[in-house]
Amino acid sequence: MNVSLTPELERYVKAKVKSGYYNNASEVVREALREMILLDPVNRKRTRTSKGLEETAAAYQAERAERPRRATGKGAAARAAADARALERLRAAIAKGDAAPDDENFSFDKLRAKLDAEDRKRKRR
Repeated sequence: MNVSLTPELERYVKAKVKSGYYNNASEVVREALREMILLDPVNRKRTRTSKGLEETAAAYQAERAERPRRATGKGAAARAAADARALERLRAAIAKGDAAPDDENFSFDKLRAKLDAEDRKRKRR
């Protein structure tokens, strides 16, 4: 898949990669899409993959918390290892969610509230 970006968006993506927080442009786009999934009002009404989305979101939040903000030299190896572990957790959560039965009681509002509470708790530490 190829994606066309405006010059402004392309500069933004390149700046994110240059910061050292991401290894490449694909990582920037994937993280942006994950955020969109959490914010998209259409997804609030979807139940077929809701369990998978909830578990993916939780794994994504854990990955974000684990990832160092900047990594160079020896830190880059630690970041790569953390990214590999996070990717495995994301893949496992997606597979588990895809295999789970539909959850008619799922609510994106409840998921957002749960993730917000976890963020507030983490920031207090």
